[in-house]
Amino acid sequence: MIIQSLNMDMLMPDDQIEYEKQKEEERRKKLKSEMEEIICEKFSDKDLSEIQHYKKEIFDYLVLNGNLDLTDNTSKLEIFIKTCYRILSKKDVSLNEYVLLQSLSRTSKNEVAEEIQRQYKEAKDIVISVATEKCIEQGETTLDDDSINKTVDELVEQYKTGNLDEIGFNAVYEKYKDESNEVKALICKSLGFTSFEELESNNSLTNAIATIIYLESNTDLGLNSHLRDTKLKLQKVK
Repeated sequence: MIIQSLNMDMLMPDDQIEYEKQKEEERRKKLKSEMEEIICEKFSDKDLSEIQHYKKEIFDYLVLNGNLDLTDNTSKLEIFIKTCYRILSKKDVSLNEYVLLQSLSRTSKNEVAEEIQRQYKEAKDIVISVATEKCIEQGETTLDDDSINKTVDELVEQYKTGNLDEIGFNAVYEKYKDESNEVKALICKSLGFTSFEELESNNSLTNAIATIIYLESNTDLGLNSHLRDTKLKLQKVK
């Protein structure tokens, strides 16, 4: 009996299992062949030598997590392999590259998704912290998730419209971060900051909001900048 020629609905349960195993084995063989071809054609010198140490890890990750259509899209498969290699060999991998690799993955529970979620949480913690401080400054006598979430939304909207005070500080920081300490001191004095490190902390808020917006728009990992996992108990502000 040639299983490939039968309609799946006609197969008995044992035959269906065998059919799926055979199709998976064919996919593995095709991926392995195409991966070897890409490595031989697209890698050279030190990278060609170094990637040999990571081929099994890359292949295993590809089989377990890669989109099924990668077997028919050489350009996307090349991106998948190259990005995996950069991560495994501890290159300076950008957040954009993690997002790109995740977009080529069919699973949401994998090492790349975990790294994206980790960076998102770091950004979220910064914004939540600032939002909480602003609630206190505005005279809130109690802090709950609703008031903090509302302030988070306001910060994000201010960033989008360019009305967030910290955006101006971000531009100043980027412009003068490589200048001498004397120049930095003059800039801080003119802006009312005690140190360039204090100016840098303002820069972190805009970066955090930018990260949140980017990841929510470019991933399907269910990311949310609100406090939502657990309902906060009302806390008295001292």
